[in-house]
Amino acid sequence: MPDHFQYSAILTSMFLHGGWMHVLGNMWFLWIFGDNIEDILGHGKYLGFYLLCGVAAAMTQVMFNWAHAFPWWAPVAQLRA
Repeated sequence: MPDHFQYSAILTSMFLHGGWMHVLGNMWFLWIFGDNIEDILGHGKYLGFYLLCGVAAAMTQVMFNWAHAFPWWAPVAQLRA
């Protein structure tokens, strides 16, 4: 568990989370539905959209689970509860 924020974790969390079946399921749905969106947006815009959605998901996870994402925050969070 990290004791400080790492920017690389945002990118890797988009691909390396859950088990192998979870990752395979994500790639399957990305293959089925993602190419339709890529046809509409184009390659570059789709890549930007995909990365933006991944960053938004990572930040949402951090916001809703702050004490878990940053263990040094847990004692302060417990005092406020």
